[in-house]
Amino acid sequence: MKFKKIITISLLALVVSGASLTTSKPTQKVSAATPMPTNINMTNKTDAQVSAYYDGVNGKSGDALLAFLYTKIKDHNEYDYENDVHRTIYKIIDRNWALDTLDPNGPAQTTNFNYATDNGFIRKLYADYNDSISTADRFKNDGASRVSFDKEHIWAQSLGGFGRTGGAGSDFHSLWPADVKGNQQAHSNYNFAVPTSGITNFTNDYGTYVGRNGYISGYSQKVFEPLDQYKGDIARAMFYMPARYYEYIDALHPKLQLVNGSPSAVTAGPSITGKAGDLATLLEWHELDPVDEYEIRRNNLIANNYQMNRNPFIDYPQWARIAYDPTYTGSGASNALETSTVGTNPGGTGATILTHITLNTNNAKTTYFLGDAFTTNSLIVTAHFSDNTSHPVLDYTSSIVNGTTLNTLGTHTITISHTHEEITKTATYDILVQELVVSDYLYISEVYGGGGNSGSYYKNDFVELYNYADFPLSVDGYSLQYASSTGTTWSNNTNLSGSIAPKSFYLIQQAAGSAGTALLPKPEINGTTSMAASNFKLALVSSTTPLTGADPTSDPSVIDFVGAGTANAKLGLTTAPAPSNTTSIHRKFIVQGSAPPATKDNGSDYQTGNPTPTNAALTIAVDIMAEGNTPNQCVTLYGPYKNRLLALNVDQLNYFKTVTVNDEERLVNGRARYEAWALHLGDNKPYEYNENFGVGLDDNRSYTSQINNLVLVIVFFGAVLGLYFIKSRNNLAKSR
Repeated sequence: MKFKKIITISLLALVVSGASLTTSKPTQKVSAATPMPTNINMTNKTDAQVSAYYDGVNGKSGDALLAFLYTKIKDHNEYDYENDVHRTIYKIIDRNWALDTLDPNGPAQTTNFNYATDNGFIRKLYADYNDSISTADRFKNDGASRVSFDKEHIWAQSLGGFGRTGGAGSDFHSLWPADVKGNQQAHSNYNFAVPTSGITNFTNDYGTYVGRNGYISGYSQKVFEPLDQYKGDIARAMFYMPARYYEYIDALHPKLQLVNGSPSAVTAGPSITGKAGDLATLLEWHELDPVDEYEIRRNNLIANNYQMNRNPFIDYPQWARIAYDPTYTGSGASNALETSTVGTNPGGTGATILTHITLNTNNAKTTYFLGDAFTTNSLIVTAHFSDNTSHPVLDYTSSIVNGTTLNTLGTHTITISHTHEEITKTATYDILVQELVVSDYLYISEVYGGGGNSGSYYKNDFVELYNYADFPLSVDGYSLQYASSTGTTWSNNTNLSGSIAPKSFYLIQQAAGSAGTALLPKPEINGTTSMAASNFKLALVSSTTPLTGADPTSDPSVIDFVGAGTANAKLGLTTAPAPSNTTSIHRKFIVQGSAPPATKDNGSDYQTGNPTPTNAALTIAVDIMAEGNTPNQCVTLYGPYKNRLLALNVDQLNYFKTVTVNDEERLVNGRARYEAWALHLGDNKPYEYNENFGVGLDDNRSYTSQINNLVLVIVFFGAVLGLYFIKSRNNLAKSR
């Protein structure tokens, strides 16, 4: 709901509500003597050796199976996430071996490996650019200031609150190198599932689609869905964690559990279990994306050279449902010879004949806008066999290749083909390609023409736009055009540029008058139009060509239009109410936090109220304050808000960082809370990308000095802070 609440609060309450500031004793670092061999064992274990590792497993299922696996894989060699030397282990376990023989610098010298000087290609999560030597990243690219990847906690640290100087937070079976944006922006610290609402799509460091996050029904914690090719790897890393961390030992070794749904962050303790989800989805992903040679090699490299323990669900994928599926009623686990992933009969299923395939498009993208790239992500293709068994497959082909730009409107039939043992079966589904109607998403949200007039607070006129979409909208090549209430000339144009983030505002400053006391927040664009206070016409246009005539509302380039007061043109039946020197007109559906009406009518769409100009930076600040005062909220909120801030342009980010309380109190309050979150989480670069931000966790550092600094901040700001604006949870972006 877009309205204003006035609350008196001290900065102490404001900051502490967002971050628990108790000190913690620093954890002793893992010994530098932790094994890092220079003669690398590159040999995969045989099926017989793998089977022997799990002697005693036969017949066990459910929790008994997890308890047994714990006895086999616990007490492994541990490493330190914070140790830059230990990070170089990725040069072996996640080396891009497919490119290693093509490397112009030469392949890895595995018989006398130099962790310091080697700089081979790395295989990363969320990186569809791994496979080409022209796009793949090295451990550290030439001229780069940092390594090319983030260390991705597949089981997010916040879902257990464990540290990372050993144990769960530094376990290589669940700690993978990842594309930076894919880790920080798309996955962040979310659970895994297919989102059904509030969906945002993300791209990786090279600008290609990497996945989406959003919400599932009944949960306030977001979930992340990656590309299909990573789903099985992720699922098996998640399955490993509750088996390895089956009981609570200490803060580094919590008890972890997979559950259905999207559980919230907790700090595990003797009586508190760290939970992650969604279990049902992970079981599906595990079968959709089977174990491949890369996973087998990685599992062996970790087990043979470093941690000396294995991931059972890579060795025996068939154990996943036996251990985790509460509806499973079949036989217990078996390590019979040749049934491991390196055996001649993986899973013990025997030979079968492909009879047909079926498609599940429930979560696949079937509606596109013209110019979108086609994707089969989240399409489930199930192969059915002569022995009445079936399982999802990924090695299928599509009649339209993934990434193809869709340039033809209408319905298109997609043919999916899968081949097994030289038998090919097909199935089809339809997609719809339609035009993006920008006017359904982009709105003139607020107009104020009294700036600088007698009695006004603000010195300038302004117009504010709002993006209702769940995706960014570009306004490059657009213009804002103005005419007097009865005018026919549209020469007062302001050309626009840039893009508007989802559910965010875009502020356009216009001419100043001689009165007023306050400057506007930093605008996205400066114009020079001197607007009338009460009666005018205003058009948002998809070109920079001036409109013509007294009523151009039928012009196809008009995205939105408002006629106010006595204007002789409007959308709908009546004009918007006339604003004044002290009031502006506001779009009602944004004020009310509702969906936009099906048709536009200026008279019913707008209402008058106090001017509240909001730019992109203020949108974020107000949203931060609207989160309320939940203890330890920084654990889950800091990463997503940092992502939003770092997506701002340079001017808006600088405005967020530097504006004073006298200029814009709403922003100062939001910034104070954000910086308190950063301080608590140990992120000393809250306005820069850095490798370790966004995990949202106390990493067992001592915060004594930071707390002392924070007390000084509280004392200083407590003297000047009084009233501040926040929005209700239904407010889409602003405080009114």
